Amino acid sequence: MRALGRRTQLEVTESDLALPLPARADLPRASVGQILRRSARWTAASVVLAFQLLGDRLRKRLDSQQLGVRLRHLFEGMGGTAVKLGQQMSIRVDLLPFEVTLELGKLLDSVPPFPVDEAIEVVERAVGAPLDEVFESFDREPVGSASIACVYRGRLRTGEDVAVKVRRPGIARSFSADLTAINLMTRALELSTLVRPQSFRYLRMELASMLLAELDFAREATHQDLFRRFARRDRIKWLDAPKVHREHSNSEVLVSAFVEGLPAGDLLRIVETQDPEGLRELDRQGITPKMVGRRLFEMSMWGQFEIPFFHADPHPGNLLILPGNELMVLDFGACGYRSNALLTNNLESYRRFVKDDYSGAADVTITMLAPLPAMNVTELRHACHRVWWQWATGAEFREAEWWERTTAMMWVAIMDAVRDLDLPVNLEMLHSLRATLLYDTLVARLDPRHTQKKAFKRWSKAARKRERRRFRRTDPRPAHQSDLAAAAVAELRESAIQGANLLANLSIQPDYERTAVLHKGAALADMALRVLSWSLGLAVFAIVAGLVWAWGQTGGVDWREVTRDLLTHPAVIGGLSLGLLIGLRRVWFRLTDKDDDA
Repeated sequence: MRALGRRTQLEVTESDLALPLPARADLPRASVGQILRRSARWTAASVVLAFQLLGDRLRKRLDSQQLGVRLRHLFEGMGGTAVKLGQQMSIRVDLLPFEVTLELGKLLDSVPPFPVDEAIEVVERAVGAPLDEVFESFDREPVGSASIACVYRGRLRTGEDVAVKVRRPGIARSFSADLTAINLMTRALELSTLVRPQSFRYLRMELASMLLAELDFAREATHQDLFRRFARRDRIKWLDAPKVHREHSNSEVLVSAFVEGLPAGDLLRIVETQDPEGLRELDRQGITPKMVGRRLFEMSMWGQFEIPFFHADPHPGNLLILPGNELMVLDFGACGYRSNALLTNNLESYRRFVKDDYSGAADVTITMLAPLPAMNVTELRHACHRVWWQWATGAEFREAEWWERTTAMMWVAIMDAVRDLDLPVNLEMLHSLRATLLYDTLVARLDPRHTQKKAFKRWSKAARKRERRRFRRTDPRPAHQSDLAAAAVAELRESAIQGANLLANLSIQPDYERTAVLHKGAALADMALRVLSWSLGLAVFAIVAGLVWAWGQTGGVDWREVTRDLLTHPAVIGGLSLGLLIGLRRVWFRLTDKDDDA
């Protein structure tokens, strides 16, 4: 070792450590004035909504659909973050009736455009040059205007027609003010126990995460570009997304190819109204609704099971149909990710359904709802079994309506059971569920004879071919040996998935009666300690404040008399009573949790 000598020490300067780290995605801090203004507007809108619902109830017109209509009008009137909040609530089929979520899914995110000169300034900052040096033409009238951005049409100097998506100036600070106001209002509702504690925790987290994702156009560009690459890797020639011009895009501007085609909403209208002129145009372009439906289902399964993310907002406005039944997917601001556990369970539920093992599919559904609270899972299992059997057997009839064939009916019924049992549902599953419902609804409306079993078998066959090609590209052995190895790997993988699900189902129901009593006892003891400590804290604060005030007034004080007067003061008694009431409400919420059959 001594003979090796010493290595030369490198001198590291401060400039060597100045790495170009990416900026941390976060919302700017809103001013107090903005927060107060938005809080006042939210409060006023909530009061108006309360009086409207009261009037509907007195006129006996209040039902789930009317509630959804009222909420939709409130969110559209508020604009901005309110529209995004409503869209987020439209996936909460675990909290809201299905009719309400359907109405919230119709929210129109359309607001007047901002001045085009401001948009040009943002674009020039993104491209790093005057507009005329990069664009041959730039239309001053936007082709679309929403709460987050305006979209303009232009042509680059290279001759390519592009869509330029420009984020609204100041929208991040406006969203920050709305988020703060929503956080304050929902926390106040939870603290007062007008709703169950922590009822809005996931909604607050997910709304902030969704807004950050939709404001970051650089992230959207990455998803859009990766989607195109994965489609080309798997040789899906009928699936694409607009090409992204990275050199002209940043977190505020997204420049991508301008694509024209038939919106999926127009295709649905033609199919359902049997418009003669529209049908002739479809025939001229070689568009077959049934084939479009099949490809939409395959795209859904491909996004969920074969690539790292899926398009989480596949409503008709984000899909274009090109001649020859090609699909063009737009707007990747909302993309979902799946954990390996959820992916495995969802795939297993499809496999068991195809094999007519409806009870097994229902058991897998329960594992998808994990983590479950301490409870007797028998009631949930019975509900899931009943829903699966009713939906699966009904969907097999040829005379069944298109909406009876979709998984929407099954999942809505399961979410009804979840609401009845007051069970929380993880957000990952809710995102996946919403995307699945949208895909299945589009497919069934375009192809009334669509069945889940046949569609799943077609996708499985195509997916195995793609898996063999991917395996062959990474395996240096001859083609026939690679095919045999790929088949063996696929069989081992399927066996491992089935074994993992078997173990999950065996371990899902421990001794729930014992754990339920333990958990409730611990929860009640914790709440009692909290109420006691809160009451003592309030009493000590009042006594100390009273002594200080009396000392400042007279210079001397009888602490026993002051303490007695303070503890009998109506304000202190009212505060202690309010704290006790809130504590009792929390105890009541915990005692009403359905932890056992009793």
